[in-house]
Amino acid sequence: MSAANKPQSQSTVFESFSKFVWNSSDQSFCGRTGFSWLLICGFYFCLYAFLSIFFVICLIVFFENLDNTTPKWFGTSSLTLGNPGLGLRPLPRHDSTLIRFEQGKPSSYKPYTDHLEAFLLSYEDDVLQAGRDLTECTFFSKSFTKSDTKACRIDLDNVLAGTGCTKNNDFGYEDGQPCLLLKMNKVSHYCLQFLIF
Repeated sequence: MSAANKPQSQSTVFESFSKFVWNSSDQSFCGRTGFSWLLICGFYFCLYAFLSIFFVICLIVFFENLDNTTPKWFGTSSLTLGNPGLGLRPLPRHDSTLIRFEQGKPSSYKPYTDHLEAFLLSYEDDVLQAGRDLTECTFFSKSFTKSDTKACRIDLDNVLAGTGCTKNNDFGYEDGQPCLLLKMNKVSHYCLQFLIF
């Protein structure tokens, strides 16, 4: 084996590494002189200071253009073009809208009834009245009045009366006639138009 192919000894490797960390001949640390370190630290300080200031300015401009009460785009100028989206309840599974159960087998439809029960709980009177200023609205009549600042109180007993969609009869799942609730997503400045026949 020639001298060029011999592996370096441990002391030579250590000397090379220690010379890289601190080279006393040109006063460099990790391959850079003090002035070189000053330049690179100054560059990165200026770069990150600029990026931070730019980010803060962008946030200030963004929050100054937000309205806390009304979205910038609504109605026909929004992406929904004035058509509100609908949600389906119950939806206990995140990957499907298929509702599958066996009639007369409570364990197969319990997740659905639990989900409906939890959803309707937010409309119960005692939950609604806790810290909210509600108004009485007369739905399904030509004299429907709305308030711009108050939410309507919903009487579930009257709305669900005669539908069979009650907790007592497992929301119709026991009879094989399950209840599905359509929930309209919140749309700003959307006014319902009732069709009365």
